[in-house]
Amino acid sequence: MAVDTLGLVWGVCVVPANIHESVGGLEVLAQACRASSRVRRVYVDSGYQGQFEQVSWEVFGVEVRVVAKVAGAGFVVLPKRWLVERSFAWLSYARRLDRDYESDVGSRVSWLYVRLIVLALRRLCQLGVRQV
Repeated sequence: MAVDTLGLVWGVCVVPANIHESVGGLEVLAQACRASSRVRRVYVDSGYQGQFEQVSWEVFGVEVRVVAKVAGAGFVVLPKRWLVERSFAWLSYARRLDRDYESDVGSRVSWLYVRLIVLALRRLCQLGVRQV
């Protein structure tokens, strides 16, 4: 999932467990670049080092900055990386997304978008109701 600093989602890709996340990351980056021509830099965790960095620069012209964990420091809030983690936390409030109820990846992605639309509408309307 690609989010901006406001927590708005620019790309989503769900991959099977036997596919490395960086493969889905390239699809998410492509979605974000199609949605906005202003994508210049992305922050990723250490799982995206190597080929992802190279392809991101060569194909999309996007600089990749890896935000690595601090060794032996316990829990540390990492700069920029908490933005996407915050978005994952927002998604976890949706009961349908809490567990893997879907048998089809397309259905899972659709439910992600439904939840993201609800979150965006709440922010737009500034509603505090949690019933949707």
